[in-house]
Formats: sequence, structure tokens, C-alpha cells
Amino acid sequence: MNHRMMKAVLYDRYGGPDVLYTGRVPRPEPARGEVLVKVRAFSVNGGELAVRAGRLRLLSGRTFPKRVGLDFTGEVAALGAGVARFAAGDRVWGVLSRTSGFGSAAEYVTVPAERVGRLPDGLDPVDAAALPVATTAVTALRDKVGLRPGERLLVRGAAGGVGNAAVQLGRAYGAEVTALARAANLDFVRGLGAHRAVDHRSVRPAELGRFDVVLDTAGTDLRAFRRLLNPGGRMVTIAFDPERPATSLGYLAAGTVHGPSRVRFFSGNPTRADFDELARHVVEGRLIPAVDTVFPLEETAAAHRALEAGGVQGKYVVRVA
Repeated sequence: MNHRMMKAVLYDRYGGPDVLYTGRVPRPEPARGEVLVKVRAFSVNGGELAVRAGRLRLLSGRTFPKRVGLDFTGEVAALGAGVARFAAGDRVWGVLSRTSGFGSAAEYVTVPAERVGRLPDGLDPVDAAALPVATTAVTALRDKVGLRPGERLLVRGAAGGVGNAAVQLGRAYGAEVTALARAANLDFVRGLGAHRAVDHRSVRPAELGRFDVVLDTAGTDLRAFRRLLNPGGRMVTIAFDPERPATSLGYLAAGTVHGPSRVRFFSGNPTRADFDELARHVVEGRLIPAVDTVFPLEETAAAHRALEAGGVQGKYVVRVA
């Protein structure tokens, strides 16, 4: 076996999940300030589905093959020069940087050391793969909207990867949490701690009431949900409408004129400090991983297909043998 090569999930053209295949690529070597991680598991995220389908081809370009996978758990396999905080064998989790793109759906991945944190003791690495994106919920609620005890929080897409973490953290921060999800997922989000669970197909936004904070993971109908804010309310979204990206992003840009009531948009870009905070939430019992289904690496396409079908409860996780 050529130890300079490794398995990775690739695609040679834009399209549906069936364009994905498991191929072999050169195993990376850590540069200065980087760690090489032997990947144990990763999760499937909505953003990579849109890129794989070609909806963002103006940004992602036409150079192939392309890779998938954004987050990961695993063990440190090697250290680049200047890295002193970690040692070979350390159990870690992390998220690739915006500049490096996708690529954690592989046997190994290199990542800057400041974008990696230690896994809490006793946390299974496959279960843990459901949690790196929870750093987005932490940043949204803690930094972007400053959620306070007693406030009314609406979480849209509450059964998904970021949404389920937002429900748990909102409850832990002392908010009154309303969770929007599919009817089949209402018991699931109640079990996460939601005070109120509502089938998003059964009500119009205007019928939901008023809120101090709205956290959106869908990116559609943003204007209608912004109207639900109380005076001084805040809304944050981590998504835009993939079917109408120009219109959606245009609204978000124009939203700055609304002052405090504008829709804040951001893309998670966690650092080591964010993973340390995530670990504290896990250790203190505020946050538990929610894994819907675990797939083997060779069935990454099936995991993409399942996420596109909707109805996920937590995260679809892929185990790397």
C-alpha cells in the first residue's frame, strides 16, 4: 500500500449526490503552524450540498475534482513546525477554515492548530462529530445577538445540526425557547428542551407571536421573520436561500439600514477558544450530541441524499474506517 496516498470523497462534476465517489489523493503534510489529523468522523452540512449541486458555481469555480467535508473529529497524527500545544495521539475536533474550503471527508486532513480543540474525555469521536458546527450556535447566541435570561427565542430549523444546539443552549442560557420544525420532529426538539414546539408547515410566521431573538437556519422568508421581533429584538441567520442566492444575499446586504433590527448574517469560522467553550458546555451537561444516522465513508453520497430529503434529527455523521 502506498502510504503517501489516502482515501477521500471526490466529485468531478456538479450534480446530485450520485456524483460523489471514494477515490485516492495524496496524503497531506502539515505546514508550519498546522496539525495533521487522522480523521475518525465528520458530519454532512447544508452548505456543501449547495456547492456540490453547482448552485454556487460562480464562487466555487470549475476546477475538478472537488472535495467535501467541513468538520471532523480524530487524533493528531503529526505536527507542523512551531506547534507546541498538541502531541501525537491527542483526540481533537475542528472545522476547516473558509479559505481552505472542503476536504475533511478523507482519512487525513491538515488544519491550522488554532482551529482545533481537544475532545472532552469520554466523548465518543463518532458522536462528537455532530458537535463542531454547534460552535456556530454558540457564536450566534452569545456574540451576535447577546441572548439574555428571560428573553423569548425562536429557533427556525430547530431539528438540524445548528438548530438543535441552539435549542439546547437557549434553554441553558435561560431563554424561553420556541422551536420550529417538521411535525415528525416536534417530540425530538421538545426532548432537547424547547418550551414550545411548532410544526413550521401548520402556521404562518405572523401567527407565531413576538420574540426578542430569532435564530434562522433556513435563509428563506427572512423579511417575514424579522417582523416578529419585539422592540430591541435581534435576528441572526446562518443561511441564505440557495434557490435564489442573489436575491437573498441582496436582502441581507440591504438589511443593514434597519439598525438594531437588521438581520445579522454570518458564517461560522470557529477558533480554538470556541472549541474550548464548546467542550465546557458538553462537560457541564448543557449540550449533548444528536446523531441521526451514521454512514461509512463509502456511503457519503447516501448521507448527502438523506440530508437533501429533509427530516434530519441532529446530524448525519460519516465514520472513517
